[in-house]
Amino acid sequence: NDDDDALLNFISSNIECVVEAKNKEVQAAAWNLSNTVNELDILEKKHRHLKDELTEISNLKAEHNDLLQEFKEMSKELLEVNVEKEEAQERCDLHKSRLKDAVDDLEELEYERDELKEELDQTFEDSARLERSLRDMIGALEDENERLQ
Repeated sequence: NDDDDALLNFISSNIECVVEAKNKEVQAAAWNLSNTVNELDILEKKHRHLKDELTEISNLKAEHNDLLQEFKEMSKELLEVNVEKEEAQERCDLHKSRLKDAVDDLEELEYERDELKEELDQTFEDSARLERSLRDMIGALEDENERLQ
């Protein structure tokens, strides 16, 4: 029975050692699990933060796309305005050219008018001299006619 008691003590001692070792393993596993849970909490916070940043980036990208579209539309409108401006400038230049031609024609007509006026004035003066001369001749003829009668 002493052998049985010794065996029992030996087995009991081994069981205690095994239980103690298993307790240490469980404590280590619990500590590792606790650290893992803490790390998981940290990772979840980082995940939420990254998710928020991703949402912000997505919003910024949408805003960028809207601004890009608006820029393209404004560029197109600006091109159209520039085309209209060029066409208006061409019309303006054409009108200026026509106006210059009209002014040149008017100046030429005024010059011709002045020349014709001078000719007309000279013709009136010649006509008045001729009329005086004819009157003088008629007067002389009448005088001679009276003398002959």
